[in-house]
Amino acid sequence: MARRNISRHQASSQMQREDSEYQRGQQCHEGPGMVRDLRNNIVQSLRQSLRDSRAENQQLASEVSALKQQLAGRELGWEQERTKLLSEKDTLATNLSQANKNTSDMEGGTKQLQKQFYDLCWEMNMKLQQKEEEVQSLKQTLHQEVTQQVAEQNLSQANKKISDMEEDAKQLQKQLYDLRLEMSDKLKQKEEEVHSLKQTLHQEVTQLNAEWESRLLKQKEVAADQKHLQEDLETKLHQVSQEKADMTAIIIEKEKELMDSLAKLSQNEITIKTNESDWKDKYEGLKKRLLQEEAEKMAAVVKAQLLQRKHLKVEDERIKNVKHITNLSQANKKISDMEEDAKQLQKQLYDLRWETNKKLKQKEEEVHSLKQTLHQEVTKRVNDQKHLQEDLETKLHQISQEMADMTAIIIEKEKELMDSLAKLSQTETQYEALEKLLSDVEDEEMAEVEEEQELQTEHLIEILKQQNDELQELAKLTDKEKVKIRKRRKKAQKEMEKMLKKERKEEEKEEKKRLKKEKKERDEKDKKEKKEQKEHDKKEKERLKKENKERKDREKKEKERESY
Repeated sequence: MARRNISRHQASSQMQREDSEYQRGQQCHEGPGMVRDLRNNIVQSLRQSLRDSRAENQQLASEVSALKQQLAGRELGWEQERTKLLSEKDTLATNLSQANKNTSDMEGGTKQLQKQFYDLCWEMNMKLQQKEEEVQSLKQTLHQEVTQQVAEQNLSQANKKISDMEEDAKQLQKQLYDLRLEMSDKLKQKEEEVHSLKQTLHQEVTQLNAEWESRLLKQKEVAADQKHLQEDLETKLHQVSQEKADMTAIIIEKEKELMDSLAKLSQNEITIKTNESDWKDKYEGLKKRLLQEEAEKMAAVVKAQLLQRKHLKVEDERIKNVKHITNLSQANKKISDMEEDAKQLQKQLYDLRWETNKKLKQKEEEVHSLKQTLHQEVTKRVNDQKHLQEDLETKLHQISQEMADMTAIIIEKEKELMDSLAKLSQTETQYEALEKLLSDVEDEEMAEVEEEQELQTEHLIEILKQQNDELQELAKLTDKEKVKIRKRRKKAQKEMEKMLKKERKEEEKEEKKRLKKEKKERDEKDKKEKKEQKEHDKKEKERLKKENKERKDREKKEKERESY
């Protein structure tokens, strides 16, 4: 890319020179005033190019400083970890030296015990030698006493003494043997302790070496993962903001659903109340009708009683008129008429009773059916209300659970963000410390850059002088030379366009390759993350199973203990 930029800069400088030469030629033909304007324009363009170059230099210096800061931050982290590892190594060395000292002390203790054992053995041997010498001397004295004929008494005494001395010698030998056994056991124990200490020290050294290597590997991984931390942070922040927006929208929708369901409940309650009032009105109307019918029945019964009384009066009159033989025929006729009237009245009463009973049964059936329908509707309404309340409670419980889950998720995300922000703050503090260190270096570099810029300005002034000389020479050129210059300029433009097209094509190819590589890397990362997530889930399931098993075993043991 640097070569391409250089080629572009060279081509553009050639184009500018040819344009300036062409314009100078035209302006020389026009007049000397135009030459001055041309010079002023050239000076302004050069100043603008100087400003652009300074801005580019500043941008490059800022990029270089940022890269240096990153490198310094990483080097600082590596140096800190290196110091930690070296300190751990020193502590290990001190521990090893202490362990070696302890082993040397143990060996010194064993040597002292061996010396004591050898001293005791030497003392016991000396005592045995003394006892043997005493026995020999006693034997000699006995032999002398035998020769002196005092053998019997002295022999008995000498034999007793010899037996006592032999018993003492046996006891001393037993003590020596016991001491040897004890000392050998102690020596074995000390050797085992020393061997175990050496093994533990060797294991600790191997573990520390492995930890050191693992930390170095982790350090490399951390250096590789630091680049991805900021990207992950940005993605997580974006995800959290999106999740918050989604959750707020879901909560608003749930609240709307709750309000709609509450409105429906209120409408259902109003309809139930109106239906209850209608059914109560119907029930009261039916009661009134039944009372009216009962009153009609009572009136019919009263009429029947009156007819019976009339019939009795007629019979009394018939009995009175029996005496009157002359009026028997008339009385019989009247009696027959009265009996027919009574029969008709009885039929009417029977019909009325039958009709009233029928109507009563119908009304009772209607009332019973109305009561059943009312009871069914009331039960339905009550059940519907219960179902609605249960649905509302379930929805509220679900919403509360969802809110709790979402709050937990948000808290976890916030914790992750806080951790990442803490890491970023640590990195920023490191970068700030490095910036202070690099500020002096940057000042020196800026001084060098300013010196270079001054040299460039001097060089540009010289170029301007040369261009002025060339302008004076161009004023003397002919029309043919101007045409040649134009042709050269056109050729240079065409070549420049070709170069730009080639460079664009190459850049597009490189961008396509880069995008393909990034896609592959992202796919591989996603696959790795999915695998890691699956493994993590499996491990968590196994851990939960183990915990459940352990908990069940503990409960069983506690139950067995309680039963025992």
